Amino acid sequence: MSKKQKAQKPKNWVHLNDCKEQFRRFFQNEEAGVFVLKGPYGSGKSHFIRETILKDKEFKNYFKFSSRISLFGCNSLAGLEESAMGSLRLGEKGTEVETIDSGFKSIQKALKPAAAGIDLQLSLRGLFWSLASNIGFLLVIDDIDRKGDNLPLDEIAGFASSLAEQSDTRTKVILVVNEDEFQNEKDLLNWEKLREKSFDFEYRFNPSPKELAEEHVDPPELSPVIGEIHSALE
Repeated sequence: MSKKQKAQKPKNWVHLNDCKEQFRRFFQNEEAGVFVLKGPYGSGKSHFIRETILKDKEFKNYFKFSSRISLFGCNSLAGLEESAMGSLRLGEKGTEVETIDSGFKSIQKALKPAAAGIDLQLSLRGLFWSLASNIGFLLVIDDIDRKGDNLPLDEIAGFASSLAEQSDTRTKVILVVNEDEFQNEKDLLNWEKLREKSFDFEYRFNPSPKELAEEHVDPPELSPVIGEIHSALE
């Protein structure tokens, strides 16, 4: 079992390079399977995952295929699994690659006439778990704080941990959350318990608008202007 990372204390701003270094340590740690990226709405968490972790060549070298899903309104573990299967991506071209969802559906359609009475969805689920258990796989689960009321947090954490443990952490899972927005006290208490036993890395993401602009805005000359505007509005 990996040594758990202590939660970062909230502070005004963090640096993107610090966050990138935490992810390098996570991917290189053979015992770590689950990373929690947390922060307020609008901080750029999801954008960082899409544009840096899933597209940057350095980080893409850590996994063979990936899946990024949102739990907004999701009310069941089956729905989570179905979304993960339907969002699988192969190759090294980020969002330009084709998903293998169409391949799964083609297999299902071709076998249906000869497989009366067989739960093909279960078979596809088995294929998904087999792939995730044997090949470098990255699963990003976003909007955890916006999940449906009928999907318990411990089921989400259990799903993430099972994927990682079954693959000897060749599969990595990133949980993206604004923990300040849990809708009920039960979720908040459960989340605190899960932090101690289910998560290997945890980082609070909240870089300054100026630094985010320097990383993503083109032309870069606009970055100081964005920083000045934000400072004036604070």
